[in-house]
Amino acid sequence: MKTIYKFFLVALCFCVFTNKAMGQFSGGDGSESDPYIITTPEELAELATLVNEGNADYNDKHYKLDNDIDLSGYSTGAGWIPIGWLIEVYTCGLDGESEIDYSQPFSGVFDGNGNTIKNLFINNTEREYVGLFGYIEQGTVKNVGITDVNITSRKSFAVVGGLVGGLENFRSSVSNCYSTGSISASGYETSYVGGLVGIVRFNSSVWNCYSTVLISTSGFTFSHAGGLVGKDYRCSTVSNCYSTGSVNVSGSEFLYVGGLVGENSDGSTVSNCYSIASVSTVSNSKYFPAAGGLVGYNGSTMSNCAALNPSLSYIDSYKYFGRIGYNDATLSNNIAFNNMLNPDGNTTWNNKGADQIDGEDINIKSINADGTLGGRFTDENGWTTENGKLPGLFGNTVDMPEHLYGSVGISDISTTQTLKAHTQNGIVYVDGLIPDEQWFVFDLSGRIIYESIAKDVIQSVNLEIRSGVYIVKSGNEIVKLIER
Repeated sequence: MKTIYKFFLVALCFCVFTNKAMGQFSGGDGSESDPYIITTPEELAELATLVNEGNADYNDKHYKLDNDIDLSGYSTGAGWIPIGWLIEVYTCGLDGESEIDYSQPFSGVFDGNGNTIKNLFINNTEREYVGLFGYIEQGTVKNVGITDVNITSRKSFAVVGGLVGGLENFRSSVSNCYSTGSISASGYETSYVGGLVGIVRFNSSVWNCYSTVLISTSGFTFSHAGGLVGKDYRCSTVSNCYSTGSVNVSGSEFLYVGGLVGENSDGSTVSNCYSIASVSTVSNSKYFPAAGGLVGYNGSTMSNCAALNPSLSYIDSYKYFGRIGYNDATLSNNIAFNNMLNPDGNTTWNNKGADQIDGEDINIKSINADGTLGGRFTDENGWTTENGKLPGLFGNTVDMPEHLYGSVGISDISTTQTLKAHTQNGIVYVDGLIPDEQWFVFDLSGRIIYESIAKDVIQSVNLEIRSGVYIVKSGNEIVKLIER
């Protein structure tokens, strides 16, 4: 009888333990062949709790998403608590500055299985590494879309991405992923902000990904901001990716701002990527401001890329900029939209060439005629292409934005500036129009905010526009318009 009783207790304990482990998720044992299955927001949040507590039974396991997930239930207060965290502490001693890391990273494999996670809301004042995943070390995220992101970070040191804040340490990777939404960060020390990943470092990679995110940062002494990745460095790679949306940075002394990547350095590479994101900065920096349609500062290698942005705009004392980006290393086989507007509001660029900071010219006709953009983006490399469209991923092409659509956008522009425009109290005054011809007012993303047939050479219209930079186009001429 005692033997039977002992057996019953052992069996009961085993069942309780097993059910507890299985109860965290919808199935699986966490192995590569039988990953834990996640089907609800609560199970995803449980993953965050287990990893953030340093539970060694869960932080390096395999996970698979079995359906789409809506995180709108985590949209109050601080919102979503990111999966994984890192605290970097710098101390000064007799031997100089040293760094101490305290971390609980995600080090497993998260397979989104082609599903999406929507309505990620984070209102952060506590954590330095922020995203759906805060910090990944020797881990992988793949095959997932993160949509309708709404992230606000207010930390002196901020590492922010829609999907991942920090991705690092020996072959960590993000692949076949995308993000949409908006990210805003403000602070006073250092920021690394990207639409998909904040920082990629130490032999890590981002590939076959895209981001359509509106990014805004302000106040940091050092700002690294990119439409896809804030900073890529120390032997890491960004490849087969693109970005849309916008990147706007203000108030920093050292700026590294790009439509795709803020800074690419220390043996890292960016290849076979493009951007159509608008890039704008406002600063009074006297130190090192660098901006580009693709990368703000390139200290490593960039190749086979395309800067197709509508404009590169700033109101400050900029010293380093280019259609591709400011370069201190190797550029090769890169192209740029020939009518991209420079910071002075015209299309004059002085360092053109496939291995120069302004890239080799490509015009609207060529862009629309060849969906591979000169063979840089091909079906064999995983891209979906179609003439008249931009290359896309996951079986989809990308609609041509208005500034690249010849019949509507800013096309084949003359630099003879007979066209003049100014504003007063929201009213736009234009001189030099062509009577009976269409004229347009664009914002910096290429969106038409006004169009009309010119009745006379001089016209005015009350658009009640907000402060910012706009473009007026009539015939083959354009002029920059600033509403202060």
